[in-house]
Amino acid sequence: PDIESCFSPDYQTKQERGGALSALDAAITGHFCADPQPLFRRDMVRMAIQRIYVNALVDRVKKTGTRVDGRQLDEVRPIAIETSLLPRTHGSCLFTRGETQALATTTIGDARMSFKYQDLDGEQLKRFYLQYMFPPCSVGEVGKVGNPQRREIGHGDLAERALSPALPDPSDFPFVIRTESLITESHG
Repeated sequence: PDIESCFSPDYQTKQERGGALSALDAAITGHFCADPQPLFRRDMVRMAIQRIYVNALVDRVKKTGTRVDGRQLDEVRPIAIETSLLPRTHGSCLFTRGETQALATTTIGDARMSFKYQDLDGEQLKRFYLQYMFPPCSVGEVGKVGNPQRREIGHGDLAERALSPALPDPSDFPFVIRTESLITESHG
């Protein structure tokens, strides 16, 4: 396939498009790196290919006014929300948008549940905290699950900052709120 066809509506899913791009990537990399003494390093060729892909995608979007999945630029995928799935939590919800799914649970507790952390001003307490988990199985991979990575910490902080303004005043609601968001399926 050529680059333009990889971003055409012929490829309906991200996996199909990824397969076509991988085949193209292999062909280009093979062409430039097949020689025992190649003129270009493999990582440099891959970086150049990635730049070409991004430019081709941006050009296509500008030209057609649509995303690769056919949506308009101002159109968002519909979101399905199911609430109260887990009976023993204070709140639970399953969010599904496109091919991405998240299970969120919320627990409410007293001040002893506050999240303690250190910053430049010393020990701090948070009355609301959101933990975002993106396990390897959510993208069909096998991997080690352990301490949160940068992506998980960053996504959790973004979500926490987005929700914080909606929290009730501590004088009206003196409880700690802990929310966990577990990504169960993701395709970007």
